[in-house]
Amino acid sequence: MLNWSKIKRVLRIVLMCIIFIICTLPILGMLTALYNQVRFDNSMVLPVINMGFAIGSILFHLEVLNIIKPQENKTVKPNIKLVYWVLNVALGIIFIAFSWFLYSMVSKFPSSQTELALKFWAYVFIAGILLIGVINLIDMLFVFAFIKRDKTPEVLSDIDEIGN
Repeated sequence: MLNWSKIKRVLRIVLMCIIFIICTLPILGMLTALYNQVRFDNSMVLPVINMGFAIGSILFHLEVLNIIKPQENKTVKPNIKLVYWVLNVALGIIFIAFSWFLYSMVSKFPSSQTELALKFWAYVFIAGILLIGVINLIDMLFVFAFIKRDKTPEVLSDIDEIGN
């Protein structure tokens, strides 16, 4: 029998790892360029900013893992800081916008027989980034619905206790 809660936890951990890898690679490239004496350019700040969004998104997913952890007596109210929500949404939007930007750049290149395979793999990479951005945003909506649904009985029981 499949245990869906464990599968969801594993998929969330995989999503966090993919986000970390996608956001770490540009920083490693930037550090390599700086190590090879390349002059610092203002565009090199973008990977660092993107990594900040990625860290916020990973913290969001870690908070969600703590919330959806199966426990017999949950006394902790599910609550995720607003800054994690904002950073997670921003990272999803950045991934979608970045994939659109890459698509527009790759589609402008002329297609010769020798470059078709390279262009194909570029499109696969772009589709992967787009998919991760969309999954990140959709997952956030499911988490919001879960928290809203989970809070309702507690709020109702707290309201019932006010009169007593």
